[in-house]
Formats: sequence, structure tokens, C-alpha cells
Amino acid sequence: MALCLALLAPSARADGSARGEPPHAEETFEFVWQKLRSSRFDEGRDSIDWAALEATHRPAITGAGDLAALRREINRLLQAVGVSHLALIPSEAVPGPKRKSRPRAPEGQADVRADVGLQVSLLEGGVRVARVLPGSAAAEAGIGTGWTVGAIDDWRMDEVLASLGALPEGRGRQLARLQFELHANGRLEGLVVGETVALKLRDGRGREREATLAARPSDGTPLRLVPGMPEETARYSAARVPLDGGGCALQVAFNVWAQPAYQQLVASLREHARCDRLVLDLRGNPGGQIWTITAIAGLLYDKPTQLGTMSTDSGRLNLAVLPRRVADDGSPLRTLHGPVAVLIDHGSASSSEIFAGGLQATGRARVFGDTSAGMALPAITARLPSGDWLYYPTADMTDPGGRRIEGAGVQPDQAARASVADLLAGRDLALEAALAWLSEPASDTAP
Repeated sequence: MALCLALLAPSARADGSARGEPPHAEETFEFVWQKLRSSRFDEGRDSIDWAALEATHRPAITGAGDLAALRREINRLLQAVGVSHLALIPSEAVPGPKRKSRPRAPEGQADVRADVGLQVSLLEGGVRVARVLPGSAAAEAGIGTGWTVGAIDDWRMDEVLASLGALPEGRGRQLARLQFELHANGRLEGLVVGETVALKLRDGRGREREATLAARPSDGTPLRLVPGMPEETARYSAARVPLDGGGCALQVAFNVWAQPAYQQLVASLREHARCDRLVLDLRGNPGGQIWTITAIAGLLYDKPTQLGTMSTDSGRLNLAVLPRRVADDGSPLRTLHGPVAVLIDHGSASSSEIFAGGLQATGRARVFGDTSAGMALPAITARLPSGDWLYYPTADMTDPGGRRIEGAGVQPDQAARASVADLLAGRDLALEAALAWLSEPASDTAP
């Protein structure tokens, strides 16, 4: 269930097909058509007239004389299918940076992942610094949240914004924007110790700044979600937060759904046993291993439940949650029975959406922030003969109430969208709203 876009860095094909040369129209149609017909996303729904669709769109697609026409006709086909999670992603929509030759890692640190301690996000028409990790190279350089990023090495952000802005409004643009964020943040981490990243920035006063940051060892756990795919760093943080009126909440954030997050949450619940309320920050978390959802949910429920249902060509799978009583080593677990607040934003996708939507639908949590990505299905991307990418589902997914999250996203119970002004001021409106709710006597959510 890892979000496959995180693993891709599309760029123009070497054969020049993204530049207007012959687009392999016949082969591209056959590839797209085969994926549509075999993906099973329409099972149990109003029947799609596939014969009529083929008769209408095959001639237009196979007869496309250039890449622009091919893209236009494929998008018409995908729109006619009417499934929100189908999208054509142009190969040059997110131009990848030219990778510098890497320095040799210091002796004994060749396998240590490193980063510069910076995360970016698309916000209010620009690329902004969304987070600066304490003690990082970015923090030491004095970079602040809300600053505008003009370039990462020789990767110019104005070109990225122009490319994204040229896409038609809709699913394709949304996917490309998310893909850009994943790729840009990937460029700022996954480095070797001592590797440098040159940034051009504009601070909160509009002054131009430049900084060259040397990567430091990452504070996280290296892991590989899928065999053969790039390794990534699983980060986790936990802190005790005093609440107005007394008591405390455990504030937890992690960037990927995987075993380390579950193990670390178990330890945090034990360490902060006096905190009976939880803030779970899933903002910017694009997904991960689906089994982790039910494992972590087992720490929050005191009776069996389910977080949703997955439908595939081989049947239906309920995401069952069983309350967890003992750890893997046989020791007793501390479970949390108090209220839960979940924070989400446009970068919360896949497993994060399934978890947030499931807890929301069962009344176990209140959700704060911005609408999630709406990419909750098991879905993958495939490279087309034309050089572009097709994003398509392999199954369907509904929450416990039968509602599809795909295409719509999880809607927060209390909206709190970040702004550049808030970032510059160091404010976090979603977290503030969650803590205010947890401080209320009537903030209980039944486990």
C-alpha cells in the first residue's frame, strides 16, 4: 500500500517523445486499454460500456499525430471512464534535477543515510519550507519555515511551477503536485554524509538568500518497504504536551507506515503512561505497509472492529482490528482509551487516509487539518510507450461506513489549512485546534 508515486521521478524520455516527436500512439492505446480492462475497479458498480468507449476513443488515440494530441485524447478516455483515481501524468510535469556526482562517504559511514533537515511543500503558488528539523544543517543555517525555495541545486522551482500550472485542473494536476513534493523532499534526503545541496531561497522579508548545506546522518530507521525499491528513512517523534486545565497528551508523528512506527508507539505509550490523550500527526505521510494500520489501531480500540474493506478480483478483504494485549515478547501492552486527534493534510495518502478515515467513521478519533490526498486505493503507476505515466487502481477501498475515500479524500472534522503567514509566524493551526479540543472535558471518543 505504499504510495507508488513516491518511488518515481519522471523525466523526458531519451528518445524525445516528450518533445513532440511520434508518440507511439497505437502501442500507448493498447497499453492503457489493457490496464483499464484488467484493473477491476468497476466491480460491483454501474456497468461501464467498454465496447462503446473503445469504439469512441480508439480511433482518436491511435490517430494522434503528436504527443499533445495523444495526451488530450487519453485524458478524454480517462474522463469518460469516470473514475477519479485514473490519471495521465506527463513525463516532464516534474522535471528531475541533474544528480551531482556523490562524494565518498567518511569511513564507517558508507551505509549511513543522511539529509539536510529540510522539507518543502507547495503552498499559495510557491514552493515553501514546511519543516526544519532541530539540530540539522538547515536549522544551523538559520533557514525558517515559510521561506520560499527558488532552486534546489540546478533544479529551478519557477520551471516546475510553470509546468504544473500548465496542466488542466483536476486529478492529473493534483497527482503531479503530490509527486513533485515527494520527489523534491527525496532530493533533500537519501544523501550520503557530507553530500551538499545548494539552495536559493527568499526569506520572510523577501530577501534573497543562498545556502549550501552538507548532509548529516539522518535521525531515523533505514528500511525498504518493497523489495527492489529504494531504501528510505522512517522517522518518528513523540513528546508530552501539557493541556490547558491539566493533564497531558502524547503527540506522535511518523512519516511512513512500517514496523518501526508500531514498535516506537508501544514504547511511547509506556513511557508516557500518565498521558491519556493522543495527537497523531499524519501530515505529509504518503502511506506504507497496510498491516501497520491494524497493528497501531489495535492499541487504540478495546473491542474488535474494522477500518474498511478492500475489494479485488480475488474477493473482499476486511481490515480487521483486534485489540492488542501483549507485545511480541509477551510483556503487557499499554493501550490508550482516551480521546484521539488525527492531523492530516494534502500529503496524507494511502494508508494514512485509510487509518484516519476508519477512526473517523467509527467515532474513535476527531480529524483536524486539510482534506487528504484522496489516493486511498491500492494503485500503481506504469510507464507508457509514449514516455508518460499512467496512474491506475488495482482494487477498490471503502471505509467502515461504505464511503469511498479515493478521489474525495478524508474530510477533516475541523478544517485548519496551513498558510505561508502561519509558517513564517511559527504557528501550527491544526495542532492548536487539536490540543484545544483535547483540553475540553467533553472531548471523549469511545474506544
